[in-house]
Amino acid sequence: MNYLTKIFWVLKTKLLFLGSMNIGYLSYIAKPAFISGKSRMKINDRVRIFPGARIEVLDGGELVIESDVSIGPNVNITVGRFVRIGSGSTISANVFITDMDHDISVKDKSVMKTPNIISSGTLIGKYSFIGAGVVILAGSTIDDNVVIGANSVVRGKLNCSSIYAGSPARFIRERYDS
Repeated sequence: MNYLTKIFWVLKTKLLFLGSMNIGYLSYIAKPAFISGKSRMKINDRVRIFPGARIEVLDGGELVIESDVSIGPNVNITVGRFVRIGSGSTISANVFITDMDHDISVKDKSVMKTPNIISSGTLIGKYSFIGAGVVILAGSTIDDNVVIGANSVVRGKLNCSSIYAGSPARFIRERYDS
């Protein structure tokens, strides 16, 4: 991908979201993208969101993407209360991040027509790497410097400077050897 394409995306993002979204310096959202709840998003400087993103922030929700974050193609982020993505993090293609579940205890009704159960929030720490196809479920907390292997499913807390993989995601080893 060349520099001119990225400059075009930055300019197009500024024009499309002028005044309706809090978006930082040199940040862009490449089209096509589905964005809902723009006024409830804070996107800091140098955030790169590649084509095919689906980002929905419901009423009462807030999405914060800190500086220097890269979000790969076809990422889906759904926010009911609070999702934060820490500075310097990389989110690969086809990742799903949410802070909500569906109430599956309702009988004789499509799950899509049941109420949402909203967690207290989903947090991704600074300098983390989320592999392709990862699913981060409601209420998860990923500390700083965490690596999550491709196609993992995360629910719960992942500790700082560690590598996790699998479904469900399990501790593999420390990220840095001492």
